[in-house]
Formats: sequence, C-alpha cells, structure tokens
Amino acid sequence: MAAYCGIGYSEFLKMSPKALLVYRDEKEKQEKKQLQMADFTSWMTGAYVLRAIGQVVNKNSSYPEKHIFFKDDIVDERSEEEIIAENTEIASIEFGAWAKAFNNQRGR
Repeated sequence: MAAYCGIGYSEFLKMSPKALLVYRDEKEKQEKKQLQMADFTSWMTGAYVLRAIGQVVNKNSSYPEKHIFFKDDIVDERSEEEIIAENTEIASIEFGAWAKAFNNQRGR
C-alpha cells in the first residue's frame, strides 16, 4: 500500500498504520477526481464530435467557431507559470493545515 501511495521505504518504516491510511485516503480522492475529469473531458469531446458529424450530415449545421462549454470570462488567460505558482501556493497551505492537524492529533 505504501508503494501505491508513493511513499518511500524509509518513510514507510517511520509511519504508523493510521498515518498510512491518511495517505491512502488522499490517494483515492485524487484518483477519483482524475477519473471524474477524464469522464467530463470525454463527454466534451463527444459533444464536439457530434457537432462535426452533424455538420457533415446537415449543411445547415455548423461547427462552433469558439468553445461551447465555457464563457470567455471563465477561460483562464494566465500563463502556465502563474497557474503553477498559484497551485503550488495552495498545495503548500493545504499541506501545512494537514500537518498541523496531524501533529495536534498526535499531541506534538
């Protein structure tokens, strides 16, 4: 289970079973979120394919010029570096909160 969660052997030896379960639960949440995103992406692709086939079958139909699922104000125009920096900051804050809760639970 430790390898499944991406935990190294030396870290595994220092962990309690309860801590390992926390990692397992987080890994399962992450995988569920990835599956949901893959499902949504597949659904969106199918909608575009349906539009493309509709255009071939019916000449009055047209393929969308712009994205059809998001409004322009929702699409993120930031650079990849800005998005990575923001996500890194969010992840560090969330990890800090998790570590604090974990340490409080153990009485540290």
